[in-house]
Amino acid sequence: AASYKSESDTFISSYDTGQAADSTNLSENKTNTTTTIEWTTTHGGTTQIEYGTTTDYGSTTDAISISEGTNNNSTTITLSTCTEYHYRIKNITHSAVTSYGADKTFNSGGCPVVSSSVDSNTPQIAQSSGGGGGVFSPAIEDTNAHQTIRTIIEPNTFDFDGYLSANAVNTTSLLQSLSLKLGSNNGNVLGVVSNNHTSPRLRGASNTILAGGSILGIKTNKNIYWQIGRIEELWYKDHYNKARILPSIQRKPSIVALSYTESDLIIAGNPKKKFNEKLLQLAFSSDGKYWTILPTSVVDVVNNTVAALHKVGGYYMVVGR
Repeated sequence: AASYKSESDTFISSYDTGQAADSTNLSENKTNTTTTIEWTTTHGGTTQIEYGTTTDYGSTTDAISISEGTNNNSTTITLSTCTEYHYRIKNITHSAVTSYGADKTFNSGGCPVVSSSVDSNTPQIAQSSGGGGGVFSPAIEDTNAHQTIRTIIEPNTFDFDGYLSANAVNTTSLLQSLSLKLGSNNGNVLGVVSNNHTSPRLRGASNTILAGGSILGIKTNKNIYWQIGRIEELWYKDHYNKARILPSIQRKPSIVALSYTESDLIIAGNPKKKFNEKLLQLAFSSDGKYWTILPTSVVDVVNNTVAALHKVGGYYMVVGR
């Protein structure tokens, strides 16, 4: 009887040689909240999964007792959605030899999908291409048909795939929305200008914002700069969710350029006179109410543009005197 059992291997209950157990044929079947892992082991003992969000793992499945020879194993792990996990196989043979499989990763899925009309495959400003550097014009959310708008962005200005958005603003509507308060003493006065002359109570005020018919004027200590062309609301926006990329998170300023035409230089009500083209400036406002003239303004009289160095986000207009 012993001879027969020896020849058929049924007499021997264990032939653990002290070698480590191997794991092969690893596969995953995932849903958003669970993953079923299947694998094959050799040698008897126990096998289980170590898993977690880092290579420290931290969690284990229940140990599965396995007999000598080839064993097909399976276990299911409950997961959090939209999370990357690490896992590996841990085997312990009958002779207490422990071995680990290679580290594996997977994402549990179930991440929220942000709806957007922007083509997610073709960002206008691609962070992957040197940080989004280059020359850009508004190609999306562009309501402007009057001025050419461009920005020049240095690489690594921000950590987003993005695009340049432009919205032409009607001056009259902007003034109405601001609910003009004449003669306020807050240092930035909204007042009415008649025949291009300020009223006596506004004389001498610094950075006074003036409303002359359908255009804005900025009264500095020495001059009045008048709006030329349209007011443009410009923003860099995140490519995937259209969120505005705030100036505070832009690492570097951009060059912002707005165009003007020869007819824009003609002074309203006085067609024989023009604004001095060489004195044009770019003005900025974060809210449409309080305006400043950008000191880095430069005029290109050949291409009819005014440019300035600035972190994009707010209202811009060309002004002249």
